[in-house]
Amino acid sequence: MSGDRTPGLSALVVAHNEEAQLPGCLAQLTFADEIVVVLDRCTDKSLEIAQAAGARILEGAWPLEGTRRNAGIAACEGPWVLEVDADERVPDKLAQLFACRQVPQDEGIVERIREGGLPVRTEG
Repeated sequence: MSGDRTPGLSALVVAHNEEAQLPGCLAQLTFADEIVVVLDRCTDKSLEIAQAAGARILEGAWPLEGTRRNAGIAACEGPWVLEVDADERVPDKLAQLFACRQVPQDEGIVERIREGGLPVRTEG
């Protein structure tokens, strides 16, 4: 991402000691305009892996998953946030759609996501 423009799509990864999974996850998120990694009380090499991937990093200790996720969403600069668990991989077809910017243009969805009110469904 160029430093002089606001990202359109932020990829968010929330992790706790995911050094085994994080490299593969982050490598598949290159279609995003920015990658934000939230590290919750990590004691492994997750920080170094996220730094090497060029991610923006938020470190801390959160008592609840929702609080941690909301901190990550708030750290994202893009109007669209794709949250991916470290052990998940974005399917190639979905990554291609995001790379081509063929995402829905419903601003109401963005607000519901930011407010934590929209469940995300995956299909295999």
